[in-house]
Amino acid sequence: MMEVTRVDDEASAAVVTGEASFPPGFVKPDPADPSATREQYDMDVVIDVPVKGVAKAGTYTLKFEVRYQGCKKSLCWMPQTDVVEATLRVGASEK
Repeated sequence: MMEVTRVDDEASAAVVTGEASFPPGFVKPDPADPSATREQYDMDVVIDVPVKGVAKAGTYTLKFEVRYQGCKKSLCWMPQTDVVEATLRVGASEK
């Protein structure tokens, strides 16, 4: 399980983002229910979040809430939530 949600921050009014896009993971049997499957990632994951609009040039700190659950063989840990920050730098457009 992995979800990404934009958190309201000081850049919320100035930067509009789209829906997060995940790379394909590995489909494996669910440790809790081997008749079901779940998508898993074995290493770090890069999640793309498109920027759809920016009010003006500048540097913005965007905050995202990332919810995920780690599993190992037949054991899954409780779901976790972390807040991750990303810096967006937007230059002035040339006319």
